[in-house]
Amino acid sequence: MDREDLIKIITEEVLKRLNTDIREENRKTLFIGQEDEKYKYSSAISDWSNIVFTREYKDIDPFQTIIFPFLSNKDLVDISLGEEGSLVSTMVIEGIMKGKKIIILDEGIYFKKFKESTNINFYNMLEGYIEKIKSFGVIISKGEDLTNHIYNEEKNQNNILNLREKNLITQIDLEEYNLKKDLTILVNEKTIITSLAMDMIKENRWEIKRVNS
Repeated sequence: MDREDLIKIITEEVLKRLNTDIREENRKTLFIGQEDEKYKYSSAISDWSNIVFTREYKDIDPFQTIIFPFLSNKDLVDISLGEEGSLVSTMVIEGIMKGKKIIILDEGIYFKKFKESTNINFYNMLEGYIEKIKSFGVIISKGEDLTNHIYNEEKNQNNILNLREKNLITQIDLEEYNLKKDLTILVNEKTIITSLAMDMIKENRWEIKRVNS
């Protein structure tokens, strides 16, 4: 292989990595999970284009939000003590120190599966660790609430209009928001939007996001 061929290969590899980094910087949410697990969260997330989904360690600096669908008892205790013992505890602790938005799914917290059978004092002890990590700013969220967390990352809560429960949206539903800037309207996949309501949406340049209800 001559020098020019080597330079060409190196240049292509560098450009490839730069393009990957740029794409990930534009995706502000990091979801720590297996690729084939996406279907479990389809009711809350219908568009994965802005989310990096991985089970491997990632540089968390480009991301605003990191979501962990599972939390073992050991990871829970380690995080509360500031000890890095696994991928999850390491990333959560790093995220806390760097001021990231850390979300742990409530249904993935291991000990909560045994609420009806375990010793109540033991269960309450683990609940105490949950309260401790929440005091660090960690968010414990239900899976169905992920939509609001994700779509609120770059916008204020007041700029999100959640109409996912409505099957029909009329102009009357939107009138109080007329002339409001940067509004994102969340609707379900079957929602019907009347022509007058759609005219108002276009006039105000609002964004419509269809998500699973």
